[in-house]
Amino acid sequence: MSTSEHEAVLNQDLFSDDTVRLMAVLRAITLIDEVSMSRLDLPCASRLVELNGHSAEMVRVGSAEALECGLPVHADEVPRLCELLADQQHGDVSYWAATLLGRCGAAGGLGCHWAEAIMALESCLTDSHFLPTRERAAWALGRIGQKAAGAMPVLRNIAEDAPPRLRRLAIEALESIRGFAA
Repeated sequence: MSTSEHEAVLNQDLFSDDTVRLMAVLRAITLIDEVSMSRLDLPCASRLVELNGHSAEMVRVGSAEALECGLPVHADEVPRLCELLADQQHGDVSYWAATLLGRCGAAGGLGCHWAEAIMALESCLTDSHFLPTRERAAWALGRIGQKAAGAMPVLRNIAEDAPPRLRRLAIEALESIRGFAA
């Protein structure tokens, strides 16, 4: 099977309603080696994030494991990730959306959507009910770096009055945005 045929099968199964097929494709993603993963041209990261809100626990766990593999994020997925970041029902969905926006921002892969991503992360910092998601949003802004300068006022407020880990991450993000971080 060619790479494009393999990707087509992965993509088809990833959007299946069948839990068994979903689990098989999630497992297949975790088995892709690092080099092949970097060549994968399958915009499915946002679908994996969505699956963190699935009704079946094994699908939620499988999707998180697949996301941990470093699947590339395509710039055209950024708007959907911004929407998922605002999820107030599933903390894992918004957490992973923030994580992927941060990964994408660090790699310079936000494309023309960088302003949208920064605004969504900034909003998440103030509006999310999930502390781990808020922490991840601060981390993501730091990964984006100097382009996230517009988020500095929100990060400063959080650095003054937030739980300790979130304060530390906000301070680190501010340092990164100013260009002080390594």
